[in-house]
Formats: sequence, C-alpha cells, structure tokens
Amino acid sequence: MNLFDEKRARGERPLGCCTTFTDPRVAELAREAGFDFVWIDGEHGEYDRATARAMIKAVQALGMAAFFRVPECRGDHVRRICDFRPDGVIVPMAMDEDDVAYAAGRCDAAVRLVVQLEHVSAVRRLDAILRVPGLWSVLVGPYDLTASMGREGRWHDPEVSATFDAACAKVKAAGLPLGVYTERDFDLWKRRGCDYFSIKNDTNAMLLGFRAIRESATCMP
Repeated sequence: MNLFDEKRARGERPLGCCTTFTDPRVAELAREAGFDFVWIDGEHGEYDRATARAMIKAVQALGMAAFFRVPECRGDHVRRICDFRPDGVIVPMAMDEDDVAYAAGRCDAAVRLVVQLEHVSAVRRLDAILRVPGLWSVLVGPYDLTASMGREGRWHDPEVSATFDAACAKVKAAGLPLGVYTERDFDLWKRRGCDYFSIKNDTNAMLLGFRAIRESATCMP
C-alpha cells in the first residue's frame, strides 16, 4: 500500500500537492515535505510521454500515490496515461455524464478515475455523473467553480457555500471518496466530508505542506 491508501485505511485524510515540474527529483521534495500523493498536472504542465512516465514512476518509487491530470476531458488522453499505471487519473472540466462515461470507458480498471467538479453546469448534472460506472472519486475545484458562478474567489458567498455544501453531500451520499483542491478552510471542507486534500502547486505546496503537517491541519480523523 502507498501512503495515500495507508492513511485512508486508518481513517485519516491524505494530503497531496500539485506539480507542473518535469524533473522527477521533485518527488523527493514532496516526500520530504510529508505529502502522501502527488498530482502531476498535465493540464498546465508540459509533459511528453517520457516525462509523464518518469514522474509517475518517481512518485510511486518513494511510496506516494501518483495521480496524473490529463490535459482535457478526452478519452484518448486517459487511455494513453493509463499505459503507465498511475494510481489515478484526474479528468478536468468534466461537464456531464457523457464526458465522464467517455473517460471511464478508456480508463484501465486498475487505475482510479477522478473527475474534477469545476463548473456550475457540472454541478447541475452531478446526480447523473455520480451514476456513471467506473467513477472512483470527485475532486472539487473551488477556483474555477466560483468563477463559473460569476463569484470568483468569493468562497463564503452564501450561494457559493450552498453550492459547495450540496455538491459535497451528493458525493458522500453516493459513497464515493470526495477530494478538494485548496489551501484554506480545511475544517470547513472536513465538515463537508472531504476525504483527501490537494494543495497549491510546486514550491508553494511544499511550504504549505510543512505548515499543514506541523499544525495537523489535515491529518485528524
């Protein structure tokens, strides 16, 4: 078992970071910072097949789970990354059940499929999304989601908070792991039922990771 699965088995919340670096040695920094998984960002980073494979294997060799975010919601991107057997594939901007089904149909059974909830239109289709066979987890992307509502960065706006609350409740009711990409409001996201956290990318993530671990922000049952 990797650190991500070990923590979940103990009822704890794994903590991960997002990186756009292509040097596999960044995995050593993530491990030293105390992260349980690394989210390799193929949406905003520049990864060819060789560097994607190298990053995945470097992360896994150090006992962390390797999640790879594909550039866009396309089944061929998912299939090509599954060749390298990451622990999970993250699909951005999945807008409806057809998008999710298309990705799931090309995801290897041994690789966990995670879709990002990043747009209010996807929230409206969430009931149908959660019924798609093969979906393992939903990862909330608060930044893009607030922007899609015309309330960018307004985390505590009543309508935004209600949307977050309702979406998280649906994911939990469906029995799927719930994740979030954030570096704030950990206690609030815990109350919403989040099972794992991914914080901001690269060097900033390493610094925040040290702080979060020191303060036990995300590791309490």
